[in-house]
Amino acid sequence: VRAEAIITRESGGGRAFHALVSSDGRRIEADLLVLSCGVRPRTRLASDAGLRTSRGILVDDRLRSWSDPRIRAIGDVAHVADPRRYAHEREVPGGPAGLVGAGWRQAEWLAGALIAGEDPSPFAEDSPGIVLLKSRHVDLVQGGEIVPDPFAPGSGEVASWADPRHGTYVAMSTTNGVLDGFVAVGMPRAAAELSLLFQRRGELPSDRSLLLRLDAAEQPVRATGRDETVCICNAVTAGGIEDAVSDGCDTVDAVGCATRAGTGCGGCRARIAEMIDEWQGQHV
Repeated sequence: VRAEAIITRESGGGRAFHALVSSDGRRIEADLLVLSCGVRPRTRLASDAGLRTSRGILVDDRLRSWSDPRIRAIGDVAHVADPRRYAHEREVPGGPAGLVGAGWRQAEWLAGALIAGEDPSPFAEDSPGIVLLKSRHVDLVQGGEIVPDPFAPGSGEVASWADPRHGTYVAMSTTNGVLDGFVAVGMPRAAAELSLLFQRRGELPSDRSLLLRLDAAEQPVRATGRDETVCICNAVTAGGIEDAVSDGCDTVDAVGCATRAGTGCGGCRARIAEMIDEWQGQHV
């Protein structure tokens, strides 16, 4: 249903959110309202130039405009779709990723193609999309889709765990043991491990609770492995950050200059600082 209005209440001499009113008349009371607005590509210039657009500038698997192959588009304006399949369709599925990591990968592929003077193999997204909530002090990571009701038809195998008192929650959806969707709130180490498994289409341990223990207080702060993705925005692994620190990068900004880690949403900067402190403690 569509959200129609909000209801506020008096709080400390001001107004605070109280409830959301939906188009079917329901009133949903809550303490907090989070707006997930996303991005909207600015395609007016492309449209004025005669290029076909949908949710973004329509390009093929070599990032060439459907309308003029001399023109390329990457990043938040690039809507990658197969023109042979959808050229005559009014609605083209998909749209721009809206994530900086995807833009960097497209830029790297296109730079290689331009330097080589000819197109290499078609551009393909090398990892499934993972979304990190860009908000300080809130660790929320999501990949794939999770069916809220584990008993719903076609929901696969869903395991979930919640601790409202400490603000933590994890849900994992698998098919034949392979992770195809997850949500993790307030559990950064479990989220990092789930992100790695999701990108690799890896199998979860038979005892799902092992993942929850990664965020136990007695666990070390270091990354769980060199292949773990620490900076989701720029797809920078723990190994890349460790190498930069061993090469002399002793601040988060220095690591960012060397690897781009922490230069996107900034949600991983605290983890990078922890890794620097740990490395320095081991090499005093």
